[in-house]
Amino acid sequence: MSWEKYNGEPLQESILDAVENAIIREVNNGIRLKVFIGTDSQVKRNTIEVATVIVFLREKKGGIHVYPQR
Repeated sequence: MSWEKYNGEPLQESILDAVENAIIREVNNGIRLKVFIGTDSQVKRNTIEVATVIVFLREKKGGIHVYPQR
């Protein structure tokens, strides 16, 4: 599965590496960070569509999120 940033730019690394690097980068910059992973599904006819998102909420610095490419 390929992942992309909110701006549509594809991740150039695995999602595991991207999550790990984001956590390390933000913590090293002294930013308190919360990580949220969410998923939802919807049945359309005989197909189940699943949506997943990973959100990094940076205290007083906004958020970053990534999601699978469509």
